[in-house]
Amino acid sequence: MKALARFEPVEWIYDGLKGKIIAWTKENGGTNDDPSELIYVVGHDGKVIEQAPAGGTKNAAGLARWMKKQADAWEQTHPPMRVKFVPEEVTVSGEGAEAKAACAKLDEARGAGKPVAVYVGRRSADDGDARGRAEVAACQKFEWGPLCSADAGKASAGWMLLRLDLGEPAEAVLSKSLGVTAGPAVVLLVPGSETPVVLDAKTSGSALAAALKKATPPK
Repeated sequence: MKALARFEPVEWIYDGLKGKIIAWTKENGGTNDDPSELIYVVGHDGKVIEQAPAGGTKNAAGLARWMKKQADAWEQTHPPMRVKFVPEEVTVSGEGAEAKAACAKLDEARGAGKPVAVYVGRRSADDGDARGRAEVAACQKFEWGPLCSADAGKASAGWMLLRLDLGEPAEAVLSKSLGVTAGPAVVLLVPGSETPVVLDAKTSGSALAAALKKATPPK
């Protein structure tokens, strides 16, 4: 199915009445304890975007139209980034000035001597937050520009790619520890170097590709 190819399909098999699946579906629109075919579109953050209408799984043509509509809506607001930064869980210990953030995947990559590129952006801001909304707009422009560069995408091969959202408190703390308090920015953490390389909003796709190539450790 062409529509399905635009998604990353995940199939959950019924794991019993007291299993995690029924509990999750009931938290997200499910209405009973019986196993049934339910289809959800879920974002990278694990939050439900849309659930297929009742009976929608029985009609292939109708389901394909629904999936196409969801994919079109997603692509209108999410650029097809070639440098595929992925969000990971970030935890914080302590409060205020003593707060420290940690990301297990980031620590694991650095411990293994793997180069890490961190994209610091912002997805949303309150209506009354003019500075935040301007930052969202700048990040969207950056994502549709440099992060869609084919050359940068190729140059990022072999890097651990992490995405942080300044709108999330824990991720903002981790971003600050990397020397970034405003987005968009890309931070390169190169094995053997204690000083992060910070690329700001003025960075072009070709400049990002060149920086990634230059900082890639020899094999």
